[in-house]
Amino acid sequence: MALALLTIAWFALSLASPVWAQVPPKPPAPAPNPNALPPGIQPGRVPLDEMTKEDELINDDDYKNWKRDKSAKYLEALKAKTVDVNVTNILNEGAKIRVGRMTLKSSRNNMKKIRSEVYGEIHTFAAPGSKNRDVALKAVVKEAKKALDGNFQVRLQVLLMLSELELAPANPNKKPPLDATAFPETLSVFLEVIANLNQPEGVRVMAANCAEKVLADKILLKEGPLSTNNPAKERTEAARSLITAIKAQTATSASYQKALISAVGHISMPSIADAGGTQKPEVQTLLADIIKDSKRPTSVRAWTIKVLGTYPLGSGGSGLDTLGVSKASLKLAHEIGTEISAKKMTGSVGYFQVQDMFLGLNSLKNTLPADKSIGAAYTGVRDALKPMIVSLQGNLQPSMDATTLNNLQNAANNLK
Repeated sequence: MALALLTIAWFALSLASPVWAQVPPKPPAPAPNPNALPPGIQPGRVPLDEMTKEDELINDDDYKNWKRDKSAKYLEALKAKTVDVNVTNILNEGAKIRVGRMTLKSSRNNMKKIRSEVYGEIHTFAAPGSKNRDVALKAVVKEAKKALDGNFQVRLQVLLMLSELELAPANPNKKPPLDATAFPETLSVFLEVIANLNQPEGVRVMAANCAEKVLADKILLKEGPLSTNNPAKERTEAARSLITAIKAQTATSASYQKALISAVGHISMPSIADAGGTQKPEVQTLLADIIKDSKRPTSVRAWTIKVLGTYPLGSGGSGLDTLGVSKASLKLAHEIGTEISAKKMTGSVGYFQVQDMFLGLNSLKNTLPADKSIGAAYTGVRDALKPMIVSLQGNLQPSMDATTLNNLQNAANNLK
């Protein structure tokens, strides 16, 4: 006992000793960096080169001189009864100036008006089906391609302008009313932009949206461009280009993937010819593969179900993997409900995705009424959507309860 007390006392005295009590000196503080930002201040984001790039194809004086001296001749050329070399040169120069004006920095805050002037005069003065209109529109497309390497905003506006070119105007007095016919030669420009990975994704999104607009044209679907009158050939080439982009450009935003899928959804051909000429349901197969790809965002898969629902499948579904699509749809609805429950997705976002699925499966059910797997998927998704709608009507965030999630899981497991 005494020995223990002596040990404790010795230990206490040791700690009190100046040698033991000495604290190692702190290392000197680093010298302040004179170039550092103050605490809490983050450096500004560096804009893309395309946002600050200026590549003006003409200058302001070029436009002013043309407007003063030659714009009247341009309007006369658009109305000319005979299109000779002189008229063609005038139309080409007019396209160069009109499109070039879109690239001017001084035009940046008035792009909508300037964009409309490019096609407005052509639509007004060049008669539909006339040689004038054809030459003028082709000249605009040629000049527009030169502007797709310039400023980011200019690229977007040029693509929009191309999508607004009309082969023929709308005819609201016809029964049924006819929409304007898009100028089909713009499609190849949009597809080139989509395939060009050096283009910013935002520009490729715009190109995909514009391609969809041309492909959705019902008149072009039936008749094709007046120059070739072969819509099947052109749509086959467009399908191949879009399918390649969808398969290759997977590491992209959901918005871009959905834009590409929407565009390919307007190919509207039950089958397309492969390199050897054999007809295959390549678009339907691609859409089914996307739906079954769990690595893609839920919004992309849900949107693809909606697109597949409106796509012409051909006789008996043209070999569509309805079982795989049905199982994937039920699993997707379960995944969305689980993410909502885990607070990884808001209920409203999940609701719109499930709604897309419901619309697509409803269309598929009507197209393939005898397919039991599609019917089961439709029922499961419909029953999951109902309580979400009720929640929205009560101003509550939509969700799926445990019973709904369990039913979806069981329905997927029971499909064979």
